[in-house]
Amino acid sequence: MPNVAVLNETPGPLNIAFRFVAPASWTNTLEPGQTWNCDQGSFWFTIEVRRDLGHNRFSPEHSWQIAGNILGAWGAGAASVLFGTAGAVGIAPAAPAFMGASALMNHAVAG
Repeated sequence: MPNVAVLNETPGPLNIAFRFVAPASWTNTLEPGQTWNCDQGSFWFTIEVRRDLGHNRFSPEHSWQIAGNILGAWGAGAASVLFGTAGAVGIAPAAPAFMGASALMNHAVAG
């Protein structure tokens, strides 16, 4: 696991997160001149940096909410394909199956 150091060279406090789908590790209110050291896994991350405004800090609840939205959207998309296939091959009545598939896919896209 590589150790990553982030130095705040800005004039104000920052909220910093390493994202793997949702924020996986983060620090809030990193003051100017301070360094945050963290161990990261050996895979791709996106880094997100926010000016700390007090109301925009990273939290476990927010990370779980993002992960839940993505999993829900994935599940809705998979169910949409199953409903559509059932209607197309005659396993289920076509009109209701396609309507259900459409509603589920709309949910997946919104997620």
